[in-house]
Amino acid sequence: ARVVELTGGDNAIVELGGVRKQVSLALVDGIVPGDYVVVQGNRSILIQVGQLCSALHTVLDRHPGLSLVTLETGPGDGEAAFSTAVRAAMVGVCSMPEALVPEDVASVIEGARGVVSISMQASITAMAFQRPTVIANLGGRSNLTALAELVSPMATCITDITELPAALHKALGVPCDGRLVRELQSDIDHHFDRMAEVIEQ
Repeated sequence: ARVVELTGGDNAIVELGGVRKQVSLALVDGIVPGDYVVVQGNRSILIQVGQLCSALHTVLDRHPGLSLVTLETGPGDGEAAFSTAVRAAMVGVCSMPEALVPEDVASVIEGARGVVSISMQASITAMAFQRPTVIANLGGRSNLTALAELVSPMATCITDITELPAALHKALGVPCDGRLVRELQSDIDHHFDRMAEVIEQ
């Protein structure tokens, strides 16, 4: 959900899917109103956090009013350490609580203006909500490259952190085309229908 207004104390008005509601932010640190980009990573890129934050500063300079939210998609893999390192290196970065249920993770991604992620699952979730996505394939994983090729231009794959500012700036400037998601959904439905037919035989 996007924070529309801080109403005092630990309360805020948030908007999700056109619906506004007052909620408590008591368990969330550093939330600010406005547009945000989700940044998700893990221990595999801790050594590059300095370069990542430098690249993110470049993006924020080009997009005033945009804020960053670190998101942990699940326990393990050092996502908490990554989030802590980014918040320590950059002033004003918001973070979501560690123990979010999958529905909350999806909600944070849905409310984002864009997503930067090293995770296949977070990237797919972002694309399902038609959020511009930069897949940070810094480890050269073939499945992330293949995903980006399948859904281009909805997602851009980078293999070097220095590519992030240009990729994210471009992604934020291009509205997502829902036709691609609908076409992929149709292909997936057809695939599972065919699997069901084969199983019934």
